Amino acid sequence: LCHFIVINDDDILEANESFTVSLTSNEPGFLGSDGTIEAVVTIEDFGDPIEVGFQQTTYNASEQIQGVTICTEILSGSLERDVEIGINFIDGIANAGADYTVPADASIRYTDGQSAGNQQCIEVLITDDTYIEDD
Repeated sequence: LCHFIVINDDDILEANESFTVSLTSNEPGFLGSDGTIEAVVTIEDFGDPIEVGFQQTTYNASEQIQGVTICTEILSGSLERDVEIGINFIDGIANAGADYTVPADASIRYTDGQSAGNQQCIEVLITDDTYIEDD
């Protein structure tokens, strides 16, 4: 007797997912003891791969200009749904709040149908202070 497990397709492009199925019995010694009482099912999402990255890997900003535009770009693929991507800011020598201002909405949005070459940008404000600082 076999049972068919239905896998639900969704609109989310995601990494592989898995679950485990196992056998149980009320009869002692009835089940195998060599690891055959469990099986792992891996669900692979075969949606078209999409890659999004920064348009540049380095940006230069000046306190006198007081802002820098940071852009992302769809590097490959074509979207089949709207996607929102968060942008995280990690302090280095410059500190958020003192040297730059993190945008209130630090995310970018791509919409259904956009493809390689489309870009989205955010503006980061640079604080012009009176301190002489190393670069």
